[in-house]
Amino acid sequence: MSEGPSIPLRDYIDRGMADLTAYHNKDTGQIHAELDRRIVTVMRELDMRFAQVTDRISHLNELREAMRDQAASFVTAEVINTKFNEIEHRTERLEGAFERQRGRAAAYAAIAGLVGIVATVLTLFINHVRF
Repeated sequence: MSEGPSIPLRDYIDRGMADLTAYHNKDTGQIHAELDRRIVTVMRELDMRFAQVTDRISHLNELREAMRDQAASFVTAEVINTKFNEIEHRTERLEGAFERQRGRAAAYAAIAGLVGIVATVLTLFINHVRF
């Protein structure tokens, strides 16, 4: 029984770690690309909804200004107060919807990060444990 050339343990470990790193980096690159794609999609949706909310708020502000001008000429204070309360209520609802959407985006980003971490840990676990 002849023994082949001996390889120092350090070289053997370094080569194994390099192989593991190359394998791991391939998988994490795909995961990162997918997470980036999902985050871009969520951000695009948020930007669109933010623009809609901003547009609605802008229209509400324009309406408030128009009502202020009208009230100065012939509308009673009771009518103005009623309309102002309606506008304020609608603005609060819009702001609430915007905040909920922002919270969802943060939750999606957190979940995407968690999925990435779990996938990374599972990849490392699978590559180190022999079944």
